[in-house]
Amino acid sequence: MFLNNPNQIPPTIARSHFSIFTFPKNSTFPILPKAITLHPNDKNTIPIEDIHNIEELLRTKQLSSITIALHHADRMTLAAQNCFLKLLEEPSDHTHFVFFTQHAQQLLPTIRSRAHNFTIKSNTKINSPLTSDPKITALAKQYISASTRELVPLSQKLAKDRETALKIIDASIELIYKSYFKTKNPKFLDKLSRLLSTHDALTKNGHIRLHLVAGMLQ
Repeated sequence: MFLNNPNQIPPTIARSHFSIFTFPKNSTFPILPKAITLHPNDKNTIPIEDIHNIEELLRTKQLSSITIALHHADRMTLAAQNCFLKLLEEPSDHTHFVFFTQHAQQLLPTIRSRAHNFTIKSNTKINSPLTSDPKITALAKQYISASTRELVPLSQKLAKDRETALKIIDASIELIYKSYFKTKNPKFLDKLSRLLSTHDALTKNGHIRLHLVAGMLQ
């Protein structure tokens, strides 16, 4: 589900035991009043020890209501994510877990499936000019409209430079995002999800050509 702006988050949280809010790239996460908020440590991770601390808090803290918020929740280690799943096994009506992330796909599917998932709309004006260089935009249009037959040789061409490939994916995401809000056609949401996964894979030094092809063939 899409939300128009972060001001809709607090009332949404109040109706949910566990919510995940996915923000546009480079967004600032909101500070929730009275919430206990966890951030990544100096190693840029949220370790299992932090989740154990939450467990201990919930065992000893007798409150009518408590909200636990995780900023950059996707940076939980795998052990921390599995530990968090155990917290969800005995939900309390008075406990609200809130994840803020820009990369929800990096969370375990079992975590995402148990949450109410929301996407915060970008402030980008739908009818405003594209922000990418015209040459990059032209390549992005080629990429997202390529047939299966055209995709392999085109990806070979785009895979020569990781930085350029990421710019093309960024431009493709912007194009698809605007196309969805102009048409409300759900097929664009499917493409958007695949493009976001491709972007994440490339930023993690994944094989450029392989992910460019796979991202559009899924």
